[in-house]
Amino acid sequence: MAELIRVGILGLSQRRGRFNELGVRTWEETGCAEVQHWLIPNDEAEDTFFIHRPLVIRPNRAALQKLLREWCDAPHVPSRCDLILTVAGCSLGAGDVMPEATQSVLTRPLPQIAAFVRHASYGVPCPEAVLSRAVAGMRRRTLLINLPGPNPEMLACIMKPLVLVLPDVLRDVRAARRH
Repeated sequence: MAELIRVGILGLSQRRGRFNELGVRTWEETGCAEVQHWLIPNDEAEDTFFIHRPLVIRPNRAALQKLLREWCDAPHVPSRCDLILTVAGCSLGAGDVMPEATQSVLTRPLPQIAAFVRHASYGVPCPEAVLSRAVAGMRRRTLLINLPGPNPEMLACIMKPLVLVLPDVLRDVRAARRH
């Protein structure tokens, strides 16, 4: 039986202007569209990824922490995310605060997943892969993974193997929280 996996995709954009005018262009520029593409169901998938919460915001550590907590801790279960994939904000710039924001909300770090993501990203030589400070871990029953961005080729190198293991990893995350 297929299982529904509720996914939040959170991108960071440093684009100037009124944010409500940024829309789809920013979704694509941050790499979120590439990540979403890899989560689209296919005929062979046993589990279904449902993009439950898509959002692109400006880098602000406190706002990111609040949003991540809300997506993980929503009191109404269908409002929670099973998986949060963040895109961009993992490099060395002043606005690259995603790893710090994520680390502060994790209840259990999973460095092996971050290492898996880094290893997969080396398929395309680019600075985003080499300089990534991405982290991964759990907050209650939610798995959070930082993805470097916005290079679409690099994100494809990451997402291709990641989508194959995510359903099993998420089952383990759910089982770990029951004990």
